[in-house]
Amino acid sequence: MELVNKCLRQLEDLKGFLNCLNQEQYKNSLPNLSNASLGQHTRHILEFYSCLLKAEKNNPRICYDNRERNTILETDKEKAGSEMGSIQAALRNRGEDFDLVQEAYGPDDEKQEIRSTFKRELWYVYEHATHHMAILKIGALLMGITEIPDHFGVADSTIAYRNSQPLN
Repeated sequence: MELVNKCLRQLEDLKGFLNCLNQEQYKNSLPNLSNASLGQHTRHILEFYSCLLKAEKNNPRICYDNRERNTILETDKEKAGSEMGSIQAALRNRGEDFDLVQEAYGPDDEKQEIRSTFKRELWYVYEHATHHMAILKIGALLMGITEIPDHFGVADSTIAYRNSQPLN
C-alpha cells in the first residue's frame, strides 16, 4: 500500500478511536500515563503530521521540536477531528518526494541538521503516530474502553509477523 494511503488509513483509525471517547475521557489526565491525557497524545500525533506538511520544495526545512503545541487540539476532540480532516486533505495533494533538512536540538540545545526526504520523514511520522496510538490504546483500556480494533497502535511489521504464525 502506498505510504500516503497508509497515513490516510491511520488517521481514519484515529478518528474512529476518538469516536469511542466522550469529551471528558479525551481531555482528562491519566496517572498511569504520567498524567498525560489521550488528547495530549492525539495533539502530538497531529502536530508531527502538520509540521511535516508545512515543508515545501521551496522551503525544505522541518523542525519537530518547534511545533505549535496547540492545546485546543488536546482538550476539544471535535477540533482534533477537524484537524485530522485538514491533514488528510493535505496528504491527498502530496505525492512528489523532495529533499529536505530536519533541524533537531541535541544536548545543550545544540542544533543538528539532518538531510532527509519528504517520504522518509512521512514514514517516520507514520511510525511515530503508531507508537502514540499504542499509548492511546493503553489509556483507553485503563478507562475500561474496549471497543478498539486489534490493529490499532500495532506496527505493520508486527501485524505481518503475527499473521505469519500458526494458530495455537
